[in-house]
Amino acid sequence: MCIRDRCMTVLLQKKIVDNLCALGQADRPPGMMPLVLDTMQQLLEGSRQGLMDHHHQITEPVNKLIQSAALVEGSANKIRLLHLVQTMFKKIRHKPELMEYLVKRDDQGELSEFFMFSTLVNHINDPDEAGVHARRGALTGITVAEKHPALLRFIAHTTTFCSD
Repeated sequence: MCIRDRCMTVLLQKKIVDNLCALGQADRPPGMMPLVLDTMQQLLEGSRQGLMDHHHQITEPVNKLIQSAALVEGSANKIRLLHLVQTMFKKIRHKPELMEYLVKRDDQGELSEFFMFSTLVNHINDPDEAGVHARRGALTGITVAEKHPALLRFIAHTTTFCSD
């Protein structure tokens, strides 16, 4: 087990990922959000694939962090945010059943929200580094979604990804 995996294991066991993401969400102290976005992205990118077996301990706090970061204006956060989403999709690519933890369903069980993907699509035409992460993340997300026909239909009919 490499040092980054051991580090992530301790972070999960001690609920530090939860606390770190909560600090990032609140951006307290000021400037914490970009640091947490970077930290989570680097930890996820460098961690072994089996890490996503602890999906609930990772996806829930990271989802909340991503939703908070998406509301903040500024290109520095935008690039970090999109890079983190891209990394999440890369990790999930090897365990596509985890995609279920990234979507919301209504009372009838129909898909009602796929926030991470929508966040990427909003920046897919950006000409900067943020756009690069958005495009790469969206392609990885589509690749994972191929195993979920309902998710592909949702993407095609409710996001701007397939529109002119």
